[in-house]
Amino acid sequence: MNIVFETLANAAATPGGAASRATQARSLFLWHLILGAPDIELGQTFPDAAPAMRQLASPLVMLPAGCEVTPLVQPIGVQPQGFDIQPDMLPGADGVFAFVATEGLRLVASMQTDATGRTVRRLQVLNASGAVHRRTGTERFMLRYRLNRAVLQAMDVAFLSIIQTDPSEPGAGSGLHVWIEIDRDFERHFVVTEETRTAKMPPGDTATLAAFAYGSIPSTATGGEVQDVFLFVELTGDIIDVRMAGEQLLF
Repeated sequence: MNIVFETLANAAATPGGAASRATQARSLFLWHLILGAPDIELGQTFPDAAPAMRQLASPLVMLPAGCEVTPLVQPIGVQPQGFDIQPDMLPGADGVFAFVATEGLRLVASMQTDATGRTVRRLQVLNASGAVHRRTGTERFMLRYRLNRAVLQAMDVAFLSIIQTDPSEPGAGSGLHVWIEIDRDFERHFVVTEETRTAKMPPGDTATLAAFAYGSIPSTATGGEVQDVFLFVELTGDIIDVRMAGEQLLF
């Protein structure tokens, strides 16, 4: 078992080093839950699983150049009964805002350096006064990514996210929720995750592994003509203040 864990850890740092990155992430996640802190002695000294998982969670949500100096401020349209869809709001991502009844909201994207020297990407929804907005009613704030069609043949698919959390901060409960939309025969078909697990990671992060049911994506794509496939990433929490250390769709 020691050799298996070490092989998985090494493969995380090597492109194409594992047949399925989703399977690899599940194994590393389990390893992290079992071993907890780094350098635990179990017959021999293991490296921590956390660095290997961070390799897998390379950034998916990219911000425009210059956000580390001047944050991007994107107004959110009022659509209490529908959707405000903003194409290419972030690199590779459309903004999708639903059932927003509050005037003056905007999405603010910034890049910050934390106390450990890491770059953390931050997404906030602020109100007209510049304060963090508290979600009301059925408001939803989402990003939409067009996926490579190779995902339609993937049997094992998971979404790994590593979010910086600080219980003393008002947005500590913010995170990411995902699903996949397959447009087939000019109808939308949604594939939701089957299981979600969370774990704490140093220096104060929460790792979440959300797994789709095995084979659910190919089975949803069969039986007709697929026009497109999207990943939706929803910003969750009563207060939207998501600090992303890494996130990736794995298959």
